Amino acid sequence: MLIKTQVPKLDEVLDGGIQSKSNVLIFSDPEIKGLQFLHQLIYNFLQSGYKVAYLTNNKKPAILKHFFKEYDWNVSKFEKNKKFMIINLFDKASKKIDINALHQEIKDSINKLPPNTVLVIDSLSSFIDIYGTDNESLNIANHIIENSKNLTTITLFTSWSYKRSIINK
Repeated sequence: MLIKTQVPKLDEVLDGGIQSKSNVLIFSDPEIKGLQFLHQLIYNFLQSGYKVAYLTNNKKPAILKHFFKEYDWNVSKFEKNKKFMIINLFDKASKKIDINALHQEIKDSINKLPPNTVLVIDSLSSFIDIYGTDNESLNIANHIIENSKNLTTITLFTSWSYKRSIINK
């Protein structure tokens, strides 16, 4: 099944949309507004009837909702209907909790999601900034992918000033 992004040129390039139960990486340079693009996709998915779970590790849920409001995208109505869920890892990630506890929190959160949910991760680069450029950050990403097999996963990565070896991983 294809999930249309409702961005005509993107759907054309993707041969009709994003394949459900796939993993998509949005790779963005800092000068490009990857977050705004991600938010547009989320709102388009919600408008099309999809359930979206937004895993945030770099902003509080209130700030996230404010970003949507800036574009006059009201996510509250979707939240009330349980179509839009926020998985708040900001408080834990910002305190750099034990990596095993973080893995468990992610697994528990993902396991509570209904099948066919679009899981959005904001952001892989924040995991790298918090947990370092060794394998811990990539282990978090792999852990999310392993635990979200029944979901479509879209991950935002902003390529700040990371070494090429980190980006290639």
